[in-house]
Amino acid sequence: MRKVPTKPSKVGLWHYQACVFLSNDEPFLVYTRAHDASKAMERSIKTSEIVSEWATVIEVKRERNLACNGVLLP
Repeated sequence: MRKVPTKPSKVGLWHYQACVFLSNDEPFLVYTRAHDASKAMERSIKTSEIVSEWATVIEVKRERNLACNGVLLP
């Protein structure tokens, strides 16, 4: 997931996803969400909302780690 102050183009899709590594070191997708908000709908998606949803998935799947790139959590 990337947090960008302004979207460079008005055309395109934002998409959020989270993966865990299985015991054989293969990645496995455990969360996916299309960006479903816009100014026209008067709703935005905050980074904390996405991370909170990730935390719920991690609790259910009993994972202990969440890794993010430096852009998401400075």
